[in-house]
This record gives sequence, C-alpha cells and structure tokens, in this order.
Amino acid sequence: LTKIIKTRKENIFIKLLIEGENSMEKLTMIKELQIEPVSRRFYHADFYEIRMDHKLTIDIPLRFVGTPIGVENGGELQHLKRDIKVSCLPAAMPDFIDVDVSGLEIGASIKIQDLQIPEGVEVLDPGDVGVAIVSFVKVSVPQVEAAEGEAAAPAEGKEAATEEAKG
Repeated sequence: LTKIIKTRKENIFIKLLIEGENSMEKLTMIKELQIEPVSRRFYHADFYEIRMDHKLTIDIPLRFVGTPIGVENGGELQHLKRDIKVSCLPAAMPDFIDVDVSGLEIGASIKIQDLQIPEGVEVLDPGDVGVAIVSFVKVSVPQVEAAEGEAAAPAEGKEAATEEAKG
C-alpha cells in the first residue's frame, strides 16, 4: 500500500483480494487513509468497491501550469480551488485537470467553466466558481507620525537604510 500511495496521491484503483472460505477479488478505491502523525505509517484504510459500468462522483485535483504574465509584472497568483467535483465512469477518470495560467494578467481569473474538461467527465461544481486569480500586490511603507510642522518620516529601518546609502 505504501508503494502505491507514493506513486499517486489520490484516486487510486486497487484490486483488493479478500481471503477466506470464499476468496474474491474486488476493484476498489481508497475512501479514507489514516496516517499516524509522528511515524507517518498507515494504520487504517477505508476502501469502497467500484464498478466499471457505474459513474463515480469524485474530487479531481487541479494542476496549475505556466507562469502568469501578471506575476511577471508584479502580481501574485492565488489558487482559489485545489480540486473540482466531477462525475464519470472509472475508465474516463483523469489523474488531474490542467489549468493553464500563463495568459493571466493582473486582475484576471480562471473559472471552472474555462477549464478543458476531458470527454466523458461531467463537472458538478458551478461553472462560475473561480479556480485561480492574479492579484495586484500592494506594498506599503509604514510612516512614523511627525511632530507639528515636520514632514512624516519612514519607519526607522527604512530611514537607516537611506542614510547608509547616502554615506
């Protein structure tokens, strides 16, 4: 199980062999995995059986690719969602959905309706929900209050750096 989890984090198909008087093999997925926080060992796993002819409702991770134009111009990329809920047959289930953010300017966003969804996959989340946005980053320099008649000065660290640069 450890080897499987290390290769793929989510949505893993596992053939589960149930031994006993009537041994059987079931195609399953991990529903929940409990990990001991200190040793990082698995101590419990819940599986659910899947059928290849029945649709699944599952969260698919989003993979953000590219560097937004807005980031190159001083903006900051914010991930609003890390996965989306979809319905599909197990054979059509993607490992992830790529989100190309390379064309985003400052103030621009990508919504679920803008994503390239593979054929056979139905998105269940609302289409107008944002998944990424490039925000303008505002940097402010704290001002020290000035006495009456004096100009306000930047905080001490900024003032000291300015004096060193002059000298």
